[in-house]
Amino acid sequence: MNFPAKTYPAKLLLFGEYTILEGASALAIPYPAFSGRWTHDSPSPDPTLGQLADFLASQLALGELTGPVDLPAFRKDIAEGLRFASDIPTGYGLGSSGALTAAVYDAYFQKIDQTPDRLKQLLAQIEAFFHGASSGTDPLICYLQRAILLEGKNRWRTVDTPPEDPSGKAGLFLLDTGISRQTGPLVQRFLEKCAVESYRTRLRKQLAPAVDTAIRAFLEADWLTLTEQFRSISRLQWELFAEMIPEPVSSHWEAGLYGGTEVYKLCGAGGGGFLLGLTADLGQALDRHRQDRCLVAYRYQLEGLDQ
Repeated sequence: MNFPAKTYPAKLLLFGEYTILEGASALAIPYPAFSGRWTHDSPSPDPTLGQLADFLASQLALGELTGPVDLPAFRKDIAEGLRFASDIPTGYGLGSSGALTAAVYDAYFQKIDQTPDRLKQLLAQIEAFFHGASSGTDPLICYLQRAILLEGKNRWRTVDTPPEDPSGKAGLFLLDTGISRQTGPLVQRFLEKCAVESYRTRLRKQLAPAVDTAIRAFLEADWLTLTEQFRSISRLQWELFAEMIPEPVSSHWEAGLYGGTEVYKLCGAGGGGFLLGLTADLGQALDRHRQDRCLVAYRYQLEGLDQ
């Protein structure tokens, strides 16, 4: 077998849903609570991996693949029971295809003259098998296992995130909507709404600045500012992205807007998947959502905020 014994984490888009399409910043981080890894226990060849190998062969023949790949080794391993074992939920925007893309690149592509931008481009070419088009950002995060700050549509850089405080009472968490979704139709709906100039004006003058400030606050561990901007983002997304907020969790979101202890925003395209919540008391939030899947994403100490 020809694969590294390592895991490839999921990713979270913390900030920047939809506004990134208008040239604003976005921040995505690896999320190792979910991950995937290579195993050799499939009783028969995995059809998805076989189709991916065929796709790579066709792209190579067309000159659309910019990196050297060892397809014979990939096909041999598939025939011998290669499988990508992953607990990353699909249809949740957590980078399930990005993790597999990163793993394929890591195991079967030669690492020759790969500048960061060329690496991102090649990963996008591989992930195109799953989506038809890819920015390469998700598999890049899964491969590098570093946070990435997207500064508009074409500029990006890795960044260091502040360390978690394991004793922190406050923090970010994920609330499961219980619904999988497809990103394409949601993005198409967003683009249609952007045809209305008043809508785009609110995105650019209200939501995008709040997102940019929240990103800076998170990276600088300025938790009071983050809390303030998170609330602004929650309110604006409630008004601008109402159809992206799943009905089963809309009451939680609305309660947060009107004095609740938990505040919510989209975590990706919306329509399902997880919501990203912020609370001053993670313990209370987890107790409140015992019947729901609720996962801690980030812990920190929050001081100076009236509870």
